[in-house]
Amino acid sequence: RRRTKNISRMPYCPYAKHVRVAHVISMDRDSSRFEHSAALLRRIGFRVKRFAPIPLDDPEISSWQRQFHRWNDPTDSSPASAISLSLSHLSLWRKFPTDHEWLYVFEDDVMLQPQGVSHLLPPHGRGSNAGKHTWSWPAEGAEDALACLIEEVEKVATWTNYSFAPMIYYGVGNAHHHRSEVIFLRGHHTVRMCDTLNLHAYAVRRQWVASLMQQVLERRDKTWKTQHPLYRYDLDVMLRGFFMSGLWRIRQGSKELASVNPLCIDMEENGVIIQNSSYRRTVDHSKSRVFNW
Repeated sequence: RRRTKNISRMPYCPYAKHVRVAHVISMDRDSSRFEHSAALLRRIGFRVKRFAPIPLDDPEISSWQRQFHRWNDPTDSSPASAISLSLSHLSLWRKFPTDHEWLYVFEDDVMLQPQGVSHLLPPHGRGSNAGKHTWSWPAEGAEDALACLIEEVEKVATWTNYSFAPMIYYGVGNAHHHRSEVIFLRGHHTVRMCDTLNLHAYAVRRQWVASLMQQVLERRDKTWKTQHPLYRYDLDVMLRGFFMSGLWRIRQGSKELASVNPLCIDMEENGVIIQNSSYRRTVDHSKSRVFNW
């Protein structure tokens, strides 16, 4: 039976405790894509830094193509742009250019989830939390509300049950919740453990980033010959398959401490930050959900 917890009566958060930095992966500082996403993130309270993606002629892109390309497979196009984006995320993970516990990473096509979203919670919910569940941004100050939501979610991530969660997804796509506990936040938002596609809006935790990166890439290296190309070139698909298979492990010596999936915000509604559909996508994920590790 699905467990629920309601912390929606936590005191209102007028200020963010931390000045967070949003690292936005974008080709061009002067592009409308970057300007629009940067303006949104500043209104939420972030300081914005642009991260130039790995150049398409970078030797590491060629290395991935040589190592993982299946030459007898006509569907394996080994897109350099997808590899560049994956390497850009991994480069930020390695550098971890913040003093904060969480590194916030965005792609340059982000926008707020529209207001007035409603969804049906699973039928095994309890009490007033079951059935129709609706949230909407306040008439004024949606960005302030999101800044406070980020504070709340980081607090949840400090709880014992979630202290091993390596990531927080603020944008969610094709998610699976593993029947995990639902935490109800202020404004009828929810957070729960899940696996998901998309890396357009997320935070990764300093304590676990190195181990997560090592485990995901090692798994890719061991299984690439039997996988669809997206699982070899596209980091968000690698992560989805990795967490979906329950492979994330935290160990201390020979002792396994925990296996906890990332936290997802408003999973049923694709998160609070979505991708602007008017922009061209780097990778089409339409078929990726059918493939497993």
